[in-house]
Amino acid sequence: MTKTETLIERCKELGIDTESLTNNEQRQAAIDTVEAELKGASDDKAEADKVAAEEKAAADKVEADKVAAEEKAAADKVEADKVAASKKAPAKKAKELVYKDDRGVKWVFKKNAPKSLRIDGHPMSQEEIINTEEVISELVLGNNSFLTQKQN
Repeated sequence: MTKTETLIERCKELGIDTESLTNNEQRQAAIDTVEAELKGASDDKAEADKVAAEEKAAADKVEADKVAAEEKAAADKVEADKVAASKKAPAKKAKELVYKDDRGVKWVFKKNAPKSLRIDGHPMSQEEIINTEEVISELVLGNNSFLTQKQN
């Protein structure tokens, strides 16, 4: 195949009209022009694809950040609701356990007294101690440090 035939064949592949091209220099110039346009178009397409990919990545990141912010806001709201509920709910005041001895003196456990004491080797709660006459009498008469007189 001669150079002329090769150039004509390449012009046909690229869709160039060869009737107006009279010599190989014109054919080569037309081929170079079309190939440059195609290369520029492919470079433009590659650049456009790159820009589109970057924009998509940025949009995905924004969406992920938005979802994370919404989840954090929801978690913060739940936490705030818990705090608000604990503040709104009135503190349940424990029923004060009072023992009244034979003299009419009222005795209560101090605030720092343990909730249960071991009496004769058996653990007893403050309520059990108050309700057991023999045990509370011994503690009062023994001047136990966990009891104090109630001020009226």
